Amino acid sequence: MRTTTTLALVLAAACAACGGAAAPAATAPPAAPTTAAPTIARRAAPPPERWCLHLADDGNGGMVTLVMNHGYENFAGQRDYPWLVQLHVEVVDRNVAGLPTPPEADVLNALEERLTPAFLAEADLHYVGRATMPGFRDLLYYAADGAQAEAAVKKQAALRQARPFEYTVAEDPEWAQVAPVLAEPGDCAD
Repeated sequence: MRTTTTLALVLAAACAACGGAAAPAATAPPAAPTTAAPTIARRAAPPPERWCLHLADDGNGGMVTLVMNHGYENFAGQRDYPWLVQLHVEVVDRNVAGLPTPPEADVLNALEERLTPAFLAEADLHYVGRATMPGFRDLLYYAADGAQAEAAVKKQAALRQARPFEYTVAEDPEWAQVAPVLAEPGDCAD
């Protein structure tokens, strides 16, 4: 497990650079398979998806790409989901900028496609987006119950995965870790 400080600094740097960054059109992260239907009650249904891409500098001259669901920008259920669940995955096959090569992106996307429905089946949480920076990709979720979310993540972490991951579960009732990026206009798919 690790702290969310790194993400906070990356998001702050990204937010500061979001407005003027030229970016290709945003695309939604890979769709999660529909075979694993949620099996638990939800406090709030997810908002309509509105995926946006933000490009920024990480503060050290590295590129950061954030793919965020801007449907959560004014999500009325935020107060019911005060726990940030952050998965931190190392990028193994990197280009010269430290970002995933196309084959590595496929591996990371497949991991995301596997983990997200597994978490949704066992915890009341919402997938908000991901941040890819030199050497790492973070997946960001907000949960209603921190202990329930941690149990779901621990269960998946104990299984053999394409890439091992570290995680944190930390209180963030104001969604402060993602609010600055959600408030910035991104390059959106709509």
